[in-house]
Amino acid sequence: MLSAIRNKSKGWVAYLVVGFITIPFALFGIQDYVSGSANNSIATVNGEDIDINVYYQELNTQQRNLQQQLGAAYSQEIDTALKQTLLDSMINEKLIEDFAISLDIVTLDDEVRSVIEMNQAFIVDGKFSEDRYSQLLRLNSYSPAGYEVAQSKALTRDQIKRNLSGSAFMSSTQIKQLNDLASQEREVSYIALNTSDYESQVSVSKSEISDYFNENRSNFIEGQKVKVDFVELSLGDMEEPAMPDEETLQSLYDDNTELYTNPERRRTQHILVESEDLAKDLLEQINEGADFDELANAHSVDTSTNEEGGDLGFNEKGLIGVEFDEAAFSMNIGDVSEVVSTDYGYFHIIKLTDIEVETVQSFDDVTDQLVVLNKNNVSKKMLFDLLEEFTSLAYEESLDMVADQFGLELQTSNYFANGSKDYDDAFVSAAFSEAVIVDGENSEVIELSAEKFVVLAVSSAQPEREKELDEVEDLVESMLSNIAAKKID
Repeated sequence: MLSAIRNKSKGWVAYLVVGFITIPFALFGIQDYVSGSANNSIATVNGEDIDINVYYQELNTQQRNLQQQLGAAYSQEIDTALKQTLLDSMINEKLIEDFAISLDIVTLDDEVRSVIEMNQAFIVDGKFSEDRYSQLLRLNSYSPAGYEVAQSKALTRDQIKRNLSGSAFMSSTQIKQLNDLASQEREVSYIALNTSDYESQVSVSKSEISDYFNENRSNFIEGQKVKVDFVELSLGDMEEPAMPDEETLQSLYDDNTELYTNPERRRTQHILVESEDLAKDLLEQINEGADFDELANAHSVDTSTNEEGGDLGFNEKGLIGVEFDEAAFSMNIGDVSEVVSTDYGYFHIIKLTDIEVETVQSFDDVTDQLVVLNKNNVSKKMLFDLLEEFTSLAYEESLDMVADQFGLELQTSNYFANGSKDYDDAFVSAAFSEAVIVDGENSEVIELSAEKFVVLAVSSAQPEREKELDEVEDLVESMLSNIAAKKID
C-alpha cells in the first residue's frame, strides 16, 4: 500500500537535486499541514499578533467550502487569492475591532444568542437545534464559547461599519429634491430591434460561406492540444488512522486547553457621560446612597443601555476596552469603580453585579472532538510525510512506476488546449511548460489544493492546425446571417 515504498537509488547527485527541489516545496507549499509554528503570528496589528493557527483554521474551512462549490474549477490561482484575501480581511477586522474597543462599543450576549439562533445552518424542523449547533461547531473545530466570542466581535465590527456607512447627512432642500425625484412618473415610447427577428429574411449561399472561410482561414485555427497522464495524491488516499488511545487524546487535550475553556465573564452596569465633572458628581451621589439605575437612566449617554440601568450583560476581557477591563476585573460584586476615562473623552462609572468564573470543558465532554482533531492531524502528517517520497520518485521515475509504488491510479486527461478551463490553471500551465511539452519530462508536483497534489506528463499531443470548412460551416453561416440581418435593421 502507500506505506510500502521501495527505496530507489539513482546516485547522490540525483538525490541532491531532488533535495533542492523538495525543500523549498515543503517550506512554501505545505504550510497548511503544520499545526504549530515557531512563530505563532502571521501578522501584527497595533502591536497585537494575529494567531497563525486561527488563520489556518479559517483558511482550511474556506478552502473546503470553495472546493465543494467550484469542484474542478477551483484552481491554484483561486487558492492563492483566497489566502491573501483572508489575511487582508483578518487585518482589516482587527483594525475595526480595535476602533470599536476605543469607542467603547459593545455587543450584548442576548444579541449574539439571537443572531446564532436565527442562523439557518442551526435550524432543524423550523427550530434552533442545540445538537445541530454543537455538531457543526465541532466539525469546524470551534468550541461554543469560542464561536460566540467570534460572533460577538463580528457584530461589534458590524456596528462600526453600519455607523460609518450611515453617517452622511443631507439638507432639507436635498431631501425634498430626492422625494420629488422619487415620486416622479414618466411615460416613454421605444422600439426594440432584434437582429434575430430578421435572420429569417436573409439567406446565405454555400459559395458565400466558402469565400468567407477562405478569406479568413487564420480566424479558424485550433491551437496545440495535449493529452496528459497524471497521478494524484490527496488526503483521501491516506489510510484511515487508527483510533487514538486515551493517552494520546489526553495529550492533545492538554495542548489545546484554550479551545475548551470558557473564560471568566463579568456582568456590569455603567454610566457613560461626556463631562468628568458630571461623572465625579454622579459618583459622589452614588457613594452617598443614590440609586445607580436611576442615575444611569437619567444621565448616561449610552442610549442602548440607559433604560436598563446601564446593564451591559456578561462580558469577558477584551470586548469593551482596556481601561474598562482594568476596573471591572479588579472589583468585587457590588463594588462601584472610580471615574474611568477613555481615549475619546468619555467617562465611565462602573458597577460589578455578577461573576461567571472561568470553566474548562472536561476531557470526557470533548472526547469526540479530540478524536476528529487527532485523525485530521494524523492524516495530514501522513500526507506530508509521503509527499517528499512522492516528489522524489516522480522526479526520477515514469508515472506508471509512481502510481504502482504508491498504489494510486494512473489517470489520463482528455485533449485540452493551453488556457483551457476544463482543468485547474496550474495543471494546464504545467502541461504546457517547456520541461513537459518540449523535453518530455514529468512535471513538478503541483499543489491543486491544501489536500491534493498531482504530477503529470504528456501522453500525446496534437499540433496547431487550421480547421476544415465542414467543422465551422454552421458558425460561418450564422455569422454571415447576422451581418446581413443588421443591414436590414
